[in-house]
Amino acid sequence: MARYYYSSQPFLAWCFNHYFYGGVHFAWVGAPFYPYRLPNPTSSNPFRIYQDLYEPWKDRDRFSRTIAQMRLDVRKGVIAGTNPRSLKRRRLFRLCDDISQVFFYPIVYRVDVDLIAPVRLELGGSGEEVGSQEFKIVDLHEGQPNEFDILFADFQVEGVPSYMLDLWNGGFTERQALELLETKGLV
Repeated sequence: MARYYYSSQPFLAWCFNHYFYGGVHFAWVGAPFYPYRLPNPTSSNPFRIYQDLYEPWKDRDRFSRTIAQMRLDVRKGVIAGTNPRSLKRRRLFRLCDDISQVFFYPIVYRVDVDLIAPVRLELGGSGEEVGSQEFKIVDLHEGQPNEFDILFADFQVEGVPSYMLDLWNGGFTERQALELLETKGLV
């Protein structure tokens, strides 16, 4: 039987992982999706993270602390995944700082942790301190069967711009994706 853990992330993070980091995704995963009355703090609660992204996304709240923090988190990924002197890094930084809030639409990763090698499941943060059900996985691969699924990415119902759906459906090179993000996403 599957043992599912979940990660709520902004579409922008998925997009960067998909196009600029070779389909390798970083995720903190927690279980269950709504760990009511379990020791998972809000920072390790996939439902709360989804909610905290969704509400300012839906309201187009330009002053959301959650969106501001997610911009910084995606920026940390750029630091970890790119050459410090590269033009690509500077362009990705600009996207982190200035891209439209529409790119913070939340999506949910679902990971069957029994299919991930135990050495890849890093226990940390509140998992160590208070026993919350969470792991850090730094190398979820798109191309590997059963590494993860994406849930709750209902672009058409939510009315996200068609260019986001185009990015989601793929078919772009890294260069094309970067150009699309810059031409359509920067405010």
